[in-house]
Amino acid sequence: MDTKDEYSTSDVAMELAIAVSRLQARMKHEAGIAERGITASQLAMLKRLDTEGELSVSTLAAYEHVSQQAITQRLELLRSTGYVTQHADSKDRRRRLVGLTDEGHAFLAHVTASQTTWLAHAIEYALDDGERGDLAAATTLIERIAATESLPAGGDTR
Repeated sequence: MDTKDEYSTSDVAMELAIAVSRLQARMKHEAGIAERGITASQLAMLKRLDTEGELSVSTLAAYEHVSQQAITQRLELLRSTGYVTQHADSKDRRRRLVGLTDEGHAFLAHVTASQTTWLAHAIEYALDDGERGDLAAATTLIERIAATESLPAGGDTR
């Protein structure tokens, strides 16, 4: 994007989405995730389970902003690889709980270490000290955007 006095919100939004997508793809490649057939959404679920512990399918669906059916489909490969287990809740047998296995924890630790190492080296190589500070500030802004739960109707902004 050329430096402008004013940035079109839609242009910035599109460029941000493309940049984030490219970064995710590169990190996925660097960690060898694609070779295992794991998608970005499945990796996000593994990370969520690592952070939160066992979760019901419905809670996991709510966290990931998808249907329970979509979660069930995503869990199929993760179960077949041995990364997650699923069992009935002892308090409510109708409810299914999903959790990470030891193999799932190990896989996630490997992926996290690979991605963090690659990204840290890329940041060190590609950016100078000032740009690293800019990236830290941008990261805070991106997190704030990601945490936005609801927007006014009709696409209105502030």
